[in-house]
Amino acid sequence: MQDQTTNFDESPLRRLLNTTWPLATLFRVEIRISWTVAIWPLFFTYGFTTWMDSFSEALLWGIAWTLALFTTVWTHEMGHIAMGRKLGIESQRMTLRGLGGLAHLDSPAQTPRDDILISLAGPAVHLVWMAALYPFVWLLRDTHELATWFWMLEGFAYLQVSMLIFNLLPFYPLDGGRTFRSAMALRMHANKASLIAAKVGFVGHGLFIVTGVLAWLEVWDPLGHGPYGFMLVWLGIWGIQMCRQLLFQARHGEIFGAHDPFQKTLMESHRVMDAYDREEAKEREQRRKQSEQRQALQQTVDALLDRITEVGGVEQLSSRERKELEKASKQLSDLD
Repeated sequence: MQDQTTNFDESPLRRLLNTTWPLATLFRVEIRISWTVAIWPLFFTYGFTTWMDSFSEALLWGIAWTLALFTTVWTHEMGHIAMGRKLGIESQRMTLRGLGGLAHLDSPAQTPRDDILISLAGPAVHLVWMAALYPFVWLLRDTHELATWFWMLEGFAYLQVSMLIFNLLPFYPLDGGRTFRSAMALRMHANKASLIAAKVGFVGHGLFIVTGVLAWLEVWDPLGHGPYGFMLVWLGIWGIQMCRQLLFQARHGEIFGAHDPFQKTLMESHRVMDAYDREEAKEREQRRKQSEQRQALQQTVDALLDRITEVGGVEQLSSRERKELEKASKQLSDLD
């Protein structure tokens, strides 16, 4: 998912849910993590205890599945970020939360076409995962079908299919909902398209809440595991809040930045400056390494010259020392 919406005052509960901590920085993107991620190992462990021999084994696989899940989520969000950068929109931060991930793009997409490309780049990552995982599943099924690790591998492959389908549902702010909104915006005003997408989103997320409650009460459980109904209810409530924001934005603002003739130029300028800064940093790093190499070579040469003085001439050096002096002197000369 992508964060391109207008900022609104947050309630204390939302501030609590949005509390995050820095985890790592990869590919110039700071990864922040929410405490709500801790819900997943609990859910996974609870599910695994129903068919595993021991709680410790279930806990181990619960943690492993959490790591696998959020590795997938990270690659999904990097798909959005990579496409955004290709279109001139930078991103320095993403957030991993209990409901998935959020790529914080520096600015909204400038056109419906750009928004479609950015939105679909995330789900496309699951196709790559599927292409990598399913050959192993097919090759190993006959010989390892009963092994626990094979069930987990197969389940992880199925997860990619599930995440692909789920993210393409036409309910804003899911990627399919953003694509649905932007596809309509190709034929009508973007604000009108957003109003329609928000209303469809209300219906979709309402269905999530109803399905989650029924699953929780064990009345109807399409997920096959009642406790996951809690996640559907949570997702539905969050989705309705996001659709409310989209509705407000569509009624009182502009959806795409193409209405500002200077915005595209500004974004391109930022992209060029970022590329220049990265190149300059690379050159500084190269100069630093050369300086350290020169210093190390000079120390080697100085040590060998002291050795010559000590033994009374170059002829008294061993063949290894003479070769080392010759090599160090040549490298030092090349650097100069």
